[in-house]
Amino acid sequence: MGSRIEIDPPGDASDVLAEVLAIAWRRVADLPADEGEAAAWLFGIARGTLANHRRGQAGAMRWQTGCVTTLRSANAKRHRRPTR
Repeated sequence: MGSRIEIDPPGDASDVLAEVLAIAWRRVADLPADEGEAAAWLFGIARGTLANHRRGQAGAMRWQTGCVTTLRSANAKRHRRPTR
């Protein structure tokens, strides 16, 4: 196991891990008997959960950027000097 996965922000790591374990628990009936296959199964759940987390972050960033742009635009309109 040479690769390391980082979660940004680091405080979200416990939430992502909790979600991985909850999904694995709900799907325990699908757990392969072979240890190697079971590890691959769990890593697959982790990969999907991490991908969902990153998509959620990207969506939140787009939303935040849109809000800032809208607020700046509204603020600029409000503070325009009247033309003569």
